[in-house]
Amino acid sequence: MLDRQEGLIEFVAELYASGMKQKDMIEELPISDRNTLSKWLKDERVTLKVEDILREKSLRIRRKVDAELEARVSDNNRLRQMPPETLLKIRAELSKDFPAREGTDAEHVRIVEALYLKAASNPAAAELIRELNLDPEGTITATGEEVTDAEVVEPDDALPAIDVDASLAAAFAEDDIEPEGTGGVEF
Repeated sequence: MLDRQEGLIEFVAELYASGMKQKDMIEELPISDRNTLSKWLKDERVTLKVEDILREKSLRIRRKVDAELEARVSDNNRLRQMPPETLLKIRAELSKDFPAREGTDAEHVRIVEALYLKAASNPAAAELIRELNLDPEGTITATGEEVTDAEVVEPDDALPAIDVDASLAAAFAEDDIEPEGTGGVEF
């Protein structure tokens, strides 16, 4: 019967993909018993159609979430209000979408080096290095009071910690600086 009625495969798949209970599906379909419905739901054509529907639904939701995320990170005021941890999580999640390319070892080394330089004066960077296990030998040490690179700076000469929020605010403020002589007019 599934083959005899045009559009029935799609209809069964749509009902199932929408999360409808089997009891309610039986009322909507031209059948009266659960055994028939169970057979139809196991039919490969129905399962493939259900997968297609769910995949399309997932992509639709992802596009909406991506659009909202893009709007939030495009607004400097909203971006400034996000904690650095949230920004790093967003970045990490988005980077999963891109497969690794060959030759990225140099880029990885450059990033790790930049993190090490930041860790010399920034407890949050030192903690990030520790969390990401980029310092397996434990050469970077960080406390709430000071951050040091144990191989470079002696404990007595420790550098003071930097206020991460103030550093981020300063970095974002650089985007708001107007060029001299423009009178606020953007080019």
